[in-house]
Amino acid sequence: MLEEPKLVEVKRSELLKGFSEAYQYFLNAPEGSPASKEAHNFLCLRQHMWTENALWIVNDSFEKVLLRLKPTQLKLYRKILEIEKLGKPIRLLVLKARQMGMSTFISSYIFTRILFSHNGRAIVMADEGAHGENLFRMYRTFFDELPPTMKPPEGVGSRTGRRLILDKINAFIQVVVNNEGKSTEVGRTGRSATYNWVHASEFDHYQNPAATLGVVSHTVPRRPETGIFLETTARAYGGDFHNLWVGSEQGDNDFDRLFLAWFEDTTYQIGFDSDEVKEQFGRSLQQDTNGRYGNEALLQELHGLSLEQLNWRRYKIRNDAALEGLSGFQREYPSTPEDAFRNATGKYVNSTIMDFHKSRSKPPVF
Repeated sequence: MLEEPKLVEVKRSELLKGFSEAYQYFLNAPEGSPASKEAHNFLCLRQHMWTENALWIVNDSFEKVLLRLKPTQLKLYRKILEIEKLGKPIRLLVLKARQMGMSTFISSYIFTRILFSHNGRAIVMADEGAHGENLFRMYRTFFDELPPTMKPPEGVGSRTGRRLILDKINAFIQVVVNNEGKSTEVGRTGRSATYNWVHASEFDHYQNPAATLGVVSHTVPRRPETGIFLETTARAYGGDFHNLWVGSEQGDNDFDRLFLAWFEDTTYQIGFDSDEVKEQFGRSLQQDTNGRYGNEALLQELHGLSLEQLNWRRYKIRNDAALEGLSGFQREYPSTPEDAFRNATGKYVNSTIMDFHKSRSKPPVF
């Protein structure tokens, strides 16, 4: 089982030297040879260590820092490793709260697998132009900050049209904006190529998710070391993503699924100025399901939440105008998948009470 990053005796410079030597071995060995495959496997098996020592991102404070995986990102990585261990292609539904680093981790994973393979093809889809620009800048930062010995030459046309081309290994990564209209029956985005990897970011917010899936499911071969990541916050109960999720639960499709609740992000908490203030807050927890913050005491019991987490929750409900209150918070920062989908229509449903009774329900006696 993966653990949180720990200090190790080996210096980062020594780790990078080892990775660089393995990568040069990969680049210089004949494509498809045992030596090339050995280097590929060596690098992929150490992807976690590589990611945290070689990939840079721009963080929320607009500082360039090494990518250190958060617990939520590690949870996703464990899920991927679980699928890979079974020898299956990755077909994964990721339902999440906002700003949990899922796009960042999926991007780092795809970038690394493209870098460590010959003939890799990846397409990354965004729901809008600004989101697409952010995703492409992330890939550019990954590449630009690589050690020189691990940076294969770029090809003609790289850096234009949100496309990163790596001629030496005959690979590319392209970021596009999904353009399927609501009335489109046959999708267009990505249909002109075959891909190893597809990342559909904020999939449920596309105008026509079903048309997009109809294309990508045919452009990615069904074999190991390929992946389709459909990652999103919830938008519509009974919509395409919801139907995929329910189908996965019932075994009607081959997608695995992963849910990430808002309280799994360790940064989603706000401390108190004193123990007295904290005690006062604890005594003030609401038990009125129709109140501004819902039944906080029940929510705490169901999920073992700390007062600091509930303090952050109150702050978001009180101050984030875009959420429009409790139902908006439950939609954008769900505690359970049911919570997300019940509130995706924007109509208020008391998810906490429903989850409470569900947790205590027993099979009928005949």
